[in-house]
Amino acid sequence: MNQTCASLLIGLLLSAGEIQAATWRPGKDGGKPLYLYTLAHDGTPTSYDESLAVASLQGIINRKSPELYVLSRKNTRPQFWLDLLAKDGRWLEGREQKRWRTSMRWSSLLGRASKAP
Repeated sequence: MNQTCASLLIGLLLSAGEIQAATWRPGKDGGKPLYLYTLAHDGTPTSYDESLAVASLQGIINRKSPELYVLSRKNTRPQFWLDLLAKDGRWLEGREQKRWRTSMRWSSLLGRASKAP
């Protein structure tokens, strides 16, 4: 497992105890951006580890409100659903979309997930 995946998992373990479930309603996101993370999908064991770690983090981060959306370089369906849900009065319309950069810290999203009302 590479350093990125290890960092993801450590962040997950450290933050899991602070996360509490809450309900989310469309339009109650407080203007927060929707972060987009694109999986590598390069067929390596590290890529597999990344997919599992990011899927776990996505579930925790999005517990209170949608904040992280995972895209794929090989599968176009996630982008199709994002495009569909972000238009014409649908669930994610008007949400600013920001690409997740590798320099960003997972703890920033995990911390917000634990503090959301």
